[in-house]
Amino acid sequence: FSFDFFMDIASLDESTRSLLLIIQEIVPENTFVVSVDMVKQIMRDTKQEIVEVARLLCIYLSMSSTVAPISHFSAGAVVIGSTGTMYIGFNIEYLQSPLSETIHAEQCAISNAVIHKEPKIEHIVTIPTPCGHCRQFIRECSQAKDIMVHSCNNETGAFLFHLPLLEVLPYSFGPEDLGCTSGIMDVNGKKCIINARTLPSCEDNDKAIQYALENLPKSHSPHSKSWCSVVILWTQNEVKKFSTGVYLENAAYNPSLGALQCALVDLLIEKGSFSDICSVIVFEDNTAQVQHFTKTKLLLDIIAPSASVHLQNVQIS
Repeated sequence: FSFDFFMDIASLDESTRSLLLIIQEIVPENTFVVSVDMVKQIMRDTKQEIVEVARLLCIYLSMSSTVAPISHFSAGAVVIGSTGTMYIGFNIEYLQSPLSETIHAEQCAISNAVIHKEPKIEHIVTIPTPCGHCRQFIRECSQAKDIMVHSCNNETGAFLFHLPLLEVLPYSFGPEDLGCTSGIMDVNGKKCIINARTLPSCEDNDKAIQYALENLPKSHSPHSKSWCSVVILWTQNEVKKFSTGVYLENAAYNPSLGALQCALVDLLIEKGSFSDICSVIVFEDNTAQVQHFTKTKLLLDIIAPSASVHLQNVQIS
């Protein structure tokens, strides 16, 4: 194995190592969305159930993708959607930036699912066990009471437990405590209109507006009503690319994930890097209770100081 991560391959049992060899022949490295057909092929060739396949993919893909220049600690997560597609997640840290800006592996995997318009999460596999912050973040997902959490030892990769979320986070506080019936993954049903365009007229900005308006319905902000989308324009080998993200709010407030962080997940799973970022546009309603532009610019000044940052007001009703 040529994995570059913080789990000792020798600590894995022989069966796991053999199964990983089979998976390597099916799934290319740096794959972050594993299609239904690919999952079915893995299950057929390894003769393993779907949750075990997710554990193996977490070891193979999540743990090797960690961006952890501060903690040097690897965490991974794999979301299994109701479609059968699997979404890879990993922890992301930024040097010289507040720790509150980091993205936990579970948040990364869920963002990955949101970006790809997965309708519902059924299972999440984690290495190691999810921290309290992540348990609370998962709690905000649509139909959270039905989500199964499968956690593994971060040294051996072996399963530690298979439990419903509400047993992993008992007596929990959730969106319904604030009178909310929707969750992350649901469409917010809001109408988003750009009445006064402030972005310069050009093809790139036209595309960015299109991506933002397409993705704003997946922003989850029922508590502060501060829906937001961020679009990143980046280039790699002189090819222009776009990454998008949306604000994912939490009833406990602090575990909320910014739209920029969600967009950065999209950037990384598309094999981009922070240094590839050319410009970023924040789409939000300037009358909302929570404003995202200032915080977005502060983080970008650290991770992509040469990128331009723009604000476009959106009327959301």
